[in-house]
Amino acid sequence: MVAPLQEKQSSESSLTISYEVENGKVKFKVRVGKGSPGSA
Repeated sequence: MVAPLQEKQSSESSLTISYEVENGKVKFKVRVGKGSPGSA
């Protein structure tokens, strides 16, 4: 779906967004992994 966007981000940073519904509440989980932590 967003292959072009993922390919572009994969070169510099990795972003993973996942969500789950628990008891009618939506919990979002965002993980950001950067190839070079020292840059930011």
